[in-house]
Amino acid sequence: MTDSNKAKSAINEKISLYAIALNYLPLAYIVTSVLLVLYCTTLMGKVTMAIAWLYLVPPVACRITLLIFGYPTGRSISQNSNAFKVWWFLTQLQMVYNRLPWLEEILRLLPGIYATWLLIWGSKVSPFAYWAPGSKVVDRYLVKVASGSVVGIGAILSGHLTTFNETQSFILDIEFITIEEGAIIGANAALSPGCRVAKTELVPAGRMMQPFTTWRGGRKIRE
Repeated sequence: MTDSNKAKSAINEKISLYAIALNYLPLAYIVTSVLLVLYCTTLMGKVTMAIAWLYLVPPVACRITLLIFGYPTGRSISQNSNAFKVWWFLTQLQMVYNRLPWLEEILRLLPGIYATWLLIWGSKVSPFAYWAPGSKVVDRYLVKVASGSVVGIGAILSGHLTTFNETQSFILDIEFITIEEGAIIGANAALSPGCRVAKTELVPAGRMMQPFTTWRGGRKIRE
């Protein structure tokens, strides 16, 4: 094996170990939550600790990470890049909500709270946007949703997409999703990184938008 190949192998091993280690972050987070709640001696203390730890610690940690390292956006991001490391860490911070979606649905019961929560993560979401039951935001720091817009039942907004390059290496596209004023995302539609829905446009139910496309004039336009 050449020195170059050895170096590449070492990098891949390091990244792999990093990714595997972070897989334990959601479990560690839940265990810590339980221990902190049990540590509190009063009912009010337990409730306050549970809410603060469940809903504030991950988005605040995300925001601090973004302030230090910046948003991990770009095309064809490789596993050995800093952007990938940041994205993977932020993904694990959000995993609890992906596994337990009812935690997020509770926030949507209170007008304006969900938008504020996403703002803490690093997104820009109007409190006057409507989120239908079962709609999913996979990357909570990568959405821009304007006033009067509607995200339909079961619609998915994913700010990242994984694929392979010509050498079959794992790569990522990561970018903001933008929904302009008054736009409607139909039930079970899916928007991927870099997608933009123009003002007052309707993305039909079940429509799957490819990365970096715009929906305008009733059709997709490749950026």
